[in-house]
Amino acid sequence: SSDWRVPPDEQIEMFTKLYEMNHPVRYAFYEGGDHSLIDYLNQVNLVTKNFLDTYVRDKKLWPSLEPHGK
Repeated sequence: SSDWRVPPDEQIEMFTKLYEMNHPVRYAFYEGGDHSLIDYLNQVNLVTKNFLDTYVRDKKLWPSLEPHGK
């Protein structure tokens, strides 16, 4: 939320565009985080590792982004 290089509104715009294209995306907002996310490094590394383990190492398929339910 404190990134002077990529402000939150631009982050949300990118997320929205990817979502509209049915491209799998996960958005994490770190309150007070600067561009390097240095204060959240352990959390960011864990999220990144879990993502890579799931979709690269384990080759799990992307989840369906089609609306479902009632």
